[in-house]
Amino acid sequence: MFTVKKVAWPLIIIFILLMMGAFLGRKNIIPINQMAENYERIETFCDEIEELCHKTLRHETWYQRWKYGRFFGDLQSADEIPVLANKTYPARLIGIRDAGDVTEIRKRLLSYIWKRPELPRERVPDEIVANVQDNLYADISALERITSYRVKMEYGIESIAYHFFPKIPNGKFVIYHQGHGGNFVLGKLEIEKFLARGWSVIAFAMPFLGMNPAPDFDLPKYGYIKNFGHDTFYLLERDDLAPIKFFLEPVAAVVNFIQKEYQVDCFAMTGLSGGGWTTVLYSALDERICYSIPVSANLPIYLQALPPNHDKKSGKIRKVIGDYDEFVPALNQIANFLELSVLGSAGPNRKQIQIFNKYDRLAYRGIVARHYENAVSNAVREIGKGAFSVVIDDTHTDHKISDLALAVVFANISHM
Repeated sequence: MFTVKKVAWPLIIIFILLMMGAFLGRKNIIPINQMAENYERIETFCDEIEELCHKTLRHETWYQRWKYGRFFGDLQSADEIPVLANKTYPARLIGIRDAGDVTEIRKRLLSYIWKRPELPRERVPDEIVANVQDNLYADISALERITSYRVKMEYGIESIAYHFFPKIPNGKFVIYHQGHGGNFVLGKLEIEKFLARGWSVIAFAMPFLGMNPAPDFDLPKYGYIKNFGHDTFYLLERDDLAPIKFFLEPVAAVVNFIQKEYQVDCFAMTGLSGGGWTTVLYSALDERICYSIPVSANLPIYLQALPPNHDKKSGKIRKVIGDYDEFVPALNQIANFLELSVLGSAGPNRKQIQIFNKYDRLAYRGIVARHYENAVSNAVREIGKGAFSVVIDDTHTDHKISDLALAVVFANISHM
């Protein structure tokens, strides 16, 4: 059990050392070069104490609140829904009333993305390599083997996914999608925990990230364009091409292949940040995603523009509209974030749980998702089948999938 004494004495020692150092330095008793050396030692000691505090207190809610408050200078905004949010009525933003609306809006989305009112179910990976040897994952004890899938698309854009096979399979499949941080090796711990429970894991990275190439583009209207990340996709939009497909087609191709190869009709899907947003969007399009659990994925625009996610008071201001993939105007005219959430939740044996890190120091923090939770949940209930809910994770201050989030994932997908 935690007690104040566990951390009080180190803090007292640090204070005494700092005061002694300041006094001796002013009296010139200790030479300046030696003073600098002593301060470096004290700084190292402080870092060690902070790490000790983290290990000891990481499960203490008050400690997470203190860390968040120290970073943002404002705890209140994380604990409340802004008054201005109440000027928006979430239920009015949802234009889906029944199963017919679900079908119609999904067809319109598919027609925008793939220029046809249905998923490209004939699409499969262009290259499949079995028994991949990758030392990054060699130490996962529950891993049997790896197969890689390469999906080639327009403009030389490619996506490489890994299929991790467990040694003791339970016959179930989960899609793990990494976010803007980079390669899905960042989710190695999550992948390892899925494998230990017998899940086959198909891992993806976002376009241009991880092992995925980031080509430059020679465009007739713009010239030779050096790749500048996902916002480059704004320049690739054509009447016959919606660049948002580059985030979704790799998932569709691999799901199609696995469904045929292993006779699987129901997948779970989770992801962090941009990977969480991909989870929201893809599950809205494909009913084969039975359970979708995005973490720190996105928020409706009206909430992104308010504290604690756009907060001048704290000085931590994130642009309201993020990268290209987070807000595609043409797509959002068909279905906004709340409607995508309904589409990803509605249907027989389908469920979506959106997890947000309350004290997240990067994005999508606070409890503001509670503002639309009931509206989405009620819309799904009116359609007749499916379920939707929000979970607020207050156990840490990072932009990550925490132990609590994983517990939520496993508790739900175990029913597949």
